[in-house]
Amino acid sequence: MRISGCIIAKNEEGSIGRCIESLKNVCDEIILVDTGSKDSTVEIATSLGVNVYYFKWVDDFSKAKNFAKEKATGDWIIFLDADEYLPKLNRDVLVNLASKPGNFDSVLCEIINIDENSNASQSHIGNRFFRNLKSIKFIGKIHEDLRKDNHYLTSINGYNELKIIHTGYSPTIIKEKNKFERNIKILLKELEERPNDPELYYYIADTYGLNNDYDKQIEYCKKSIVLGRVKQLGFEELPYILLIKTMIDSSKSYYEIKFEINNAIENFPTNPVFYYFSGLLELKNKKYNLAMENFIISLNLNFEYRNYSVDYMKRYLKDIYYFLGQIASKKLDLRNAMEFYLKAIELDREDKDVFIDLMRLLANEAIEDKIIFINSIYNLTSKDELNFLIQAISSLNEGTLLSYYIKKYEQITGEGNNAILLNYLMIREFSKAFEYSHKFYLETYRYDIGIVASISSLYSGNENFIKTLLPVVQPSVNRLISIVRGNTVELMDEDYIVYLDFLRRIIQFGKGNEIKDFLTHLGNFKGKFLLETAEFLMHYKEWKYAESIYAEEINRVGLFVDNKVYKNLGICLYMLGEFEKATEHFIMSFTLGNLEYETFEYMYFTYFHVSEEKRKNILRCLKLAPNETYIYELLKGDD
Repeated sequence: MRISGCIIAKNEEGSIGRCIESLKNVCDEIILVDTGSKDSTVEIATSLGVNVYYFKWVDDFSKAKNFAKEKATGDWIIFLDADEYLPKLNRDVLVNLASKPGNFDSVLCEIINIDENSNASQSHIGNRFFRNLKSIKFIGKIHEDLRKDNHYLTSINGYNELKIIHTGYSPTIIKEKNKFERNIKILLKELEERPNDPELYYYIADTYGLNNDYDKQIEYCKKSIVLGRVKQLGFEELPYILLIKTMIDSSKSYYEIKFEINNAIENFPTNPVFYYFSGLLELKNKKYNLAMENFIISLNLNFEYRNYSVDYMKRYLKDIYYFLGQIASKKLDLRNAMEFYLKAIELDREDKDVFIDLMRLLANEAIEDKIIFINSIYNLTSKDELNFLIQAISSLNEGTLLSYYIKKYEQITGEGNNAILLNYLMIREFSKAFEYSHKFYLETYRYDIGIVASISSLYSGNENFIKTLLPVVQPSVNRLISIVRGNTVELMDEDYIVYLDFLRRIIQFGKGNEIKDFLTHLGNFKGKFLLETAEFLMHYKEWKYAESIYAEEINRVGLFVDNKVYKNLGICLYMLGEFEKATEHFIMSFTLGNLEYETFEYMYFTYFHVSEEKRKNILRCLKLAPNETYIYELLKGDD
């Protein structure tokens, strides 16, 4: 059996070599049709022994591909785009697939889109390996597909064995190639010829996404759905998926998005991606129980899903586990939170947010146990993985742990790491922290380095450090330094961002009194930013200090305080284990008119930790709350 490899290309010098090399092991000949390259694409192809032909570009991919197909002499053709390649593949795999019994025209493959970091973002099933018959031709000016005498091909499944890697839709590459301008021009012209084709409306919607035009995306997705299902294999759900994703990204209303999700689930009840979207929508609205329920349904469906549709779950699976870990943490279900975070790490070992939340669960463990745990996951001979660990741990209050991995990095690479200056700050070696950060700041004048230099100079107690630094830092930083030194200075609103940057670093190394003392300087903003600071502290899980600010605000304002203050104070108390008090504040928040979903979710969480009397009060609130009957029913069911 003879196999031909076909490619069309224009200005693909950066990727054509890899594409051709991947075909060499499986093809008897390789044909490249160039449509007007001005770079070295043709020279590279020629040097690799490829048969090169030329075709004048006429805004029609099918015509170019059919021209390439006409030049092929093999019994079978495998067709790649220039920005695609075959992962290591034995020729026998293709021969065995093509030799299977039955009257079929093509073998389906899996096309996997990867991002700039080589992570799989999604995949879909495609027809790329097919018999070289005159009756089989490409149709469509763009997003072309194969037909046999104008009918869909008869295909067999080969996507477990035959996979194609596609690199061309990373944001950088899209921008470099001006894909939006090229594609939309061709599609709108084709729409004049095929005004009732739902597939074409979907592709137009998808293309507007390259230009971040959400309104056009939504408009054309809805038109595609109204016209009927897309018939291309594996693409039926795509208008629904793109519509919902675009509505979420453009912050459409909860009920608008919910309607479209429900419609999609009704049409595609076994597709896991729609339950992911449902979970994401509920999570964004802080309906944690419903979010968890939908995410788990999505996971269960994903394990069983075998349809030929585009597999978006490659992109979303890690997010599902991460979100489940966050929800479990809110419920104080730390065992399950740990399991969910670990599953997310398995799917993406270098997701900083997942790593940080995972390590926060281990905050009270011995340093030796943390090191053993991390070393069981990461490769300490890898410079990239060590660098990731250093960057991630730099966001935690883990100075000793950071020291360990900086030393490992130096041992492996023989190089220093700029995180050393932050490490000295975190382990309270303030003089060394100033020495490194001051030198680096004078070389770069980076704002973040200036913050580290400022804090280390203050806490070193060395007046000479401070005098050296004051003339070269920004006015806002200068004012913050003066305040901490005990000078009377009125802070401006613009200084608040600097204040938070100071606070963030002090949280990383500070002991209780240092954080508490720094919070007293909020008074220099004349009563402003108290609640914003409390929310900041909640983000960093400094529940005790946030609780103190909220309690002070309630004492100061009384019943005229924003009802959300009671809710946030309740969350702080809940996380501190003071469940009875937390419940009182959630109920007070509700009594004062707070109908936020999150209030009722935390009532549900506290329900399992409080007295019978408090439980009755929670049920009474939930029964009165509009649109929250699902939590009431959950609790009645648990009882």
